[in-house]
Amino acid sequence: MASRTYQNFDLLIEAEEAGSYRARITSSPLGECPSGRFTLPFDATQLENLLLKLDPGRSGTRRAAASPQAQATMDLGGALFDTVFCEDLMLAWSRSQDAARQAGDGLRLRLRLTDAPAIAGLPWELLYDRRGNSFIAQSERTPLVRFLEVPQPPRPLVVDGPLRILAVISSPTDLPELDVEAEWSRVQDALSVKVTQGTVQLDRLPAPTMSNLSSWLRHHDVHILHFIGHGDFDTQLQDGVLFFCDRFGRSTKVSPSVLGPHVRDHDPLRLIVLNACQSARVDTVDPYSGMAQGLVQQDATAVVAMQFPISDTAATAFTGEFYGALADGLPVDQAATSARKVLVADHPSEWATPVLFLRSPDGRVFEKVMPVTPQAASQAVPQTAPVTVTPASLAGASRRDAASSARVPPAGTPGQAGSDREVAPTAYLAPETSDEGRQQWQAQQQWQAQQQWQAQQQWQAQQAQQRWQAQQGQQQWEAQQALERHRAAQEQQRRAEHWQAQQWQAQQHQAPAQQHQAPAPGFVGQPAARSQAASRPANHLVWSLVTIALCWPLAIPAIIFAAQVNSRWNLGDAAGAAESSRRAKVFAIVATVVGVVAWTLVLAQSGTSGTSG
Repeated sequence: MASRTYQNFDLLIEAEEAGSYRARITSSPLGECPSGRFTLPFDATQLENLLLKLDPGRSGTRRAAASPQAQATMDLGGALFDTVFCEDLMLAWSRSQDAARQAGDGLRLRLRLTDAPAIAGLPWELLYDRRGNSFIAQSERTPLVRFLEVPQPPRPLVVDGPLRILAVISSPTDLPELDVEAEWSRVQDALSVKVTQGTVQLDRLPAPTMSNLSSWLRHHDVHILHFIGHGDFDTQLQDGVLFFCDRFGRSTKVSPSVLGPHVRDHDPLRLIVLNACQSARVDTVDPYSGMAQGLVQQDATAVVAMQFPISDTAATAFTGEFYGALADGLPVDQAATSARKVLVADHPSEWATPVLFLRSPDGRVFEKVMPVTPQAASQAVPQTAPVTVTPASLAGASRRDAASSARVPPAGTPGQAGSDREVAPTAYLAPETSDEGRQQWQAQQQWQAQQQWQAQQQWQAQQAQQRWQAQQGQQQWEAQQALERHRAAQEQQRRAEHWQAQQWQAQQHQAPAQQHQAPAPGFVGQPAARSQAASRPANHLVWSLVTIALCWPLAIPAIIFAAQVNSRWNLGDAAGAAESSRRAKVFAIVATVVGVVAWTLVLAQSGTSGTSG
């Protein structure tokens, strides 16, 4: 496939009063700048019905067949095209295509929608020319991009080596689970040809956290950031978000204002691909409120995002063709169109899901992408043993430092900070034709795989340890809450007894003649009644509190029964007080025995592990 050169056809859409819009050509091969006024060809209900057919997930239903959706693409795209490209604009479009074709160039349609945010979220990739029976975005002669103009246009990055892609696969524990390993395998399979040829280097972030990403970008050059995970549009923040993981594996929202500084400050990073739902959605008021739009505003040269949910197989097919075309030197918009054509054949209902946001005037993002020479492969094979993760280093290192140290090769090997441009990476080099070169290449691949596996195992072990610590903290908090509730109940009981004693004394003063008579049924707190009873049983409260440190699940019932002894005795229920005392003692004994045995086993096992280590 030959790389094309393009002339730009810029179409600016501006909002006017009463729901009308003006489409104006600001740049074309002819130099003409006609304009036209239009309104949307459908009302809100018709638009919602068409979008439901394009994205069944909006209504929570599944698509029964592809034909209604295919018809919806032509209905929506054809109506948009006929409305916008009316009269003078259609003539200018046709003549510009002819002029570009005569010059041997393509014609790039650059949509400028920042002045019309209310309709910026429409699927403009579906623009359909009924006369030619063709979708504009399906032809490499007329690629369609959403152009976001910036004061200082970016320059193409001279790579002088393979494209370096960093995959971030995030599946937080509190969101619907993703098959992380299957996602990683699909990405590897899609890029296996280019990886073998040496034009692409593919890495995976060991832990999908922002701290880990920051550490990786400090030590490695990354040209493309590929995110696979969950996305959303936060209606409270009015901004798009991606869900990374925190240090406990739970979800944490990452907005463009959080990810943007990492994108802006990492000079080699030019392209971001977001395989996440609603990553292309935009607010109807702020044209930069979406995730993709916000990253472009934060200095990303190009962003590919998804305006509808996309299947795993379609995303894999798009990714493989898109990155392959970039590695072959194609402009990013031509590469995206080439990948769309693959989806048209195998996934006809999803070809318009990827959206390209671009701020490069000519679509050139990378230059001089080339495979690594066999000589570099033979010189860069590591001579030191792989990094070994020990229990001591696991306990003393943070996840970010552990992932970085486990992933960064020894000095003189590829991927080391400061030497990326001098020594090319060798994990994905094409093998030499000789047996020696092939063996060196295979050894390097095995070394890199082992490094990544060790980093992943270390991160998983740390995550398990942190979950255990969080569980222990939760249990201690629950025990503390139970103790505070018990103390509050005791204080309340003490106040009730004091009030009842005062009431009894007042009654005694009012009826002196009845001072030596028995109290009424249910009366609480008469000293004479308590003096005739047997001695108060022990409540075992102190013992029960001590057993919290030994076995808190059995200590809590002991504390509860111990607290009931005094209250029942004060109510005149001597039998109930004795029963509560007996139960408190039983639970305290069992908690003590179980706790001593359990801690003895833990200490013995720890001693055995320390001796063996």
